[in-house]
Amino acid sequence: MGRRVLGLCWDSNELAASSWDKDDFGLTKEGRELVEILSAYGVILDVSHMSDKAFYDLIETTAYPVIATHSNFRDVCKSPRNLTLDMAKRIASRGGIIGLNIYPAFLSATGKADKNDIFRHVDYALEHLGEDVLCFGCDIDGIEAYPEGFDNDSSIHDRLVDVLLERYSEGVVEKIAGLNAINFFKGNL
Repeated sequence: MGRRVLGLCWDSNELAASSWDKDDFGLTKEGRELVEILSAYGVILDVSHMSDKAFYDLIETTAYPVIATHSNFRDVCKSPRNLTLDMAKRIASRGGIIGLNIYPAFLSATGKADKNDIFRHVDYALEHLGEDVLCFGCDIDGIEAYPEGFDNDSSIHDRLVDVLLERYSEGVVEKIAGLNAINFFKGNL
């Protein structure tokens, strides 16, 4: 059908438990079978929204790179939608990428966020994963709030680039703003 990237769940379903599910059943038998089929076809699997057990079941089931299209870091913000350091390292060790999510509830436990919350997640990624893993994942479709200083009146992408340039070198920002994702997809599609 032409699909090249696929997430197995947004909410829990017959394939996988989501990060919000209290009963973390991981991947079902059908989910594992689908992962094997999709991997054989070179479909890139997205772990954003997956529960912890589903994430590890997926990692056990495929040897291919996986991505987190829009996930942050649980050590910085405790949301179950964010990745643990071990998860992030496993993604990075396979050559995957992690898309920085700017939804305030995934940046800060207060549910409100500003550029300093973004910096904390970027700093964490750079310290623990290096500069070749993080990219933009934003998650701005259908959200009711943005970090302070962001809105729909101008390009979210351009505003995020400007914010990152306040703290990081142009080369690092270029990687995060697009080059890491471009390199990943050139190497894996």
